[in-house]
Amino acid sequence: MISLGYTQKLGTVLLSVLGLANLVGRIVGSVLKLRCRAFPAVYNMFYVCPLIALGHTLIITLQTQDHLMIAACIVHGLGFGILNAMAPVMMYDLVEGDKFMHAVGLLNFSFGIGNLLSNFIGGRIRDVSGSYDLAYEIGIAASLLVTIDFVVIARITKKRQKERKSLLLPDDLKIIPYKTIN
Repeated sequence: MISLGYTQKLGTVLLSVLGLANLVGRIVGSVLKLRCRAFPAVYNMFYVCPLIALGHTLIITLQTQDHLMIAACIVHGLGFGILNAMAPVMMYDLVEGDKFMHAVGLLNFSFGIGNLLSNFIGGRIRDVSGSYDLAYEIGIAASLLVTIDFVVIARITKKRQKERKSLLLPDDLKIIPYKTIN
């Protein structure tokens, strides 16, 4: 932030806004899943990943405009907050039973690796090119690519759910009430 000409005070405000927006995004993501039970959580990724890409785009575009950067930080923080809140719920929808805990552990491990490496990669890009723009452009492309991945995952999940329903309750099997068994 300082390399872009921001004062320490404004840089601190922007980081605080980003963190607050992330918190609000986590709350919004949690409320969305509690209120929207009719469809799998993976469908939420259709707007979350483009929202993250929009946040990256706004940061590149508005980085020289002090007060508009607040809006960019809000969008950026909301996207990542909703993603962090929805990811375990999405894993619960996609993975069943005893595999769920392992899947969430792997998800958290993947997030951790991404958080660790992104600092080094972003710093290296800044050292070589003199700007973080390329890092954000990679983030935009990755977010949009992940959106496509989630569309594929949603289609595969929907197909599996249809197959599972047809295997569980064929037309010739009926649920027999417990009282009529004796």
